[in-house]
Amino acid sequence: GGVIKTDGTLWIWGNNWQGSLGLNSGSDNARKSSPTQVGTDTTWSKIFMAGEGTHKFAIKTDGTLWTWGYNASGRLGINVAGEGAGSVTAKSSPTQVGTDTTWTEAMSGINNSIAVKTDGTLWTWGASSYGQLGQNSANVELSSPTQVGTDTTWSKVGLGRYGSFATKTNGTLWTWGWSGDFGTLGHNEANVQYSSPKQVPGTNWVDVTSN
Repeated sequence: GGVIKTDGTLWIWGNNWQGSLGLNSGSDNARKSSPTQVGTDTTWSKIFMAGEGTHKFAIKTDGTLWTWGYNASGRLGINVAGEGAGSVTAKSSPTQVGTDTTWTEAMSGINNSIAVKTDGTLWTWGASSYGQLGQNSANVELSSPTQVGTDTTWSKVGLGRYGSFATKTNGTLWTWGWSGDFGTLGHNEANVQYSSPKQVPGTNWVDVTSN
């Protein structure tokens, strides 16, 4: 788990595989069973984690995006492709993603990552074996945030195991990736793939999460 207090400090607990607690230790045995402060900064604003929790993101009050944990397929977005478990590219303490100061939402999945900036643009990176990066291509890996299309109306984001989800400011819901056997993309279809955002029927969607 992870929380941010009213004083802007970041606290985390649980498994530390590949340094995913951000406590400057890569030891799997450095797990914590109670909230433990990450560093001493008092400017944390939001924390995001999903999937298997092997990598995490947090945003500071200055709009910078920070990440740590497992970096396979470049899912940390730090312009370095990971090489699997034990790779030196894993990060055991918060590491800034680029230099931008306009991040507002981010989500970590099992294989990939997704985020939104204050200008409403959508960005993805990591592995895209089923088109879940939304880059109009499958079987691609990106180790840095890459914009999805040109729209500037994206709002909230979420990730499934092989699917991605996002809402727009006009209340529409969009999904892409692989639907799996149970139609997890919400298009009334099973075992289909979309490598670009596809609208789910209906309006008035305001938020989305992982599944």
